[in-house]
Amino acid sequence: MKDFPYGEVKSIGYLSPWVTLEQYGNDDFVMDHRMPDADDIAAAQMGMERAEAAMADGKYNIVILDEICVAIYYGLLKTDVLLQFLEGKPHDIELILTGRYCPPELMEKADLVTEMKEIRHYYQKGIPARKGIEN
Repeated sequence: MKDFPYGEVKSIGYLSPWVTLEQYGNDDFVMDHRMPDADDIAAAQMGMERAEAAMADGKYNIVILDEICVAIYYGLLKTDVLLQFLEGKPHDIELILTGRYCPPELMEKADLVTEMKEIRHYYQKGIPARKGIEN
């Protein structure tokens, strides 16, 4: 859901010899306060298919599905699809799922769950993303 050059996306570029980054979809519909359209859903499904291939490939030790819980929340993917994906996870792969609004069914399946809670954020005061930090 992130195609904007966020800080973490830029940073990971420095690790490109060791890390593969693939992005599918964007968050325009969130910013525009509208429901995702067919293209948004297709992009998320393509990303999920690619994640399945990457996990089965044997080339990777870690697969990270960044903002996958947000994708489920917005209806881009179904929880059942991700639960089925988890069933096919090889034991030697570390799978990391991120994002707000994690469905309880996913939390029940997880070996580790961390909740990050915002107490205060400068965005609330109208301060935009800062160069080198968020973008």
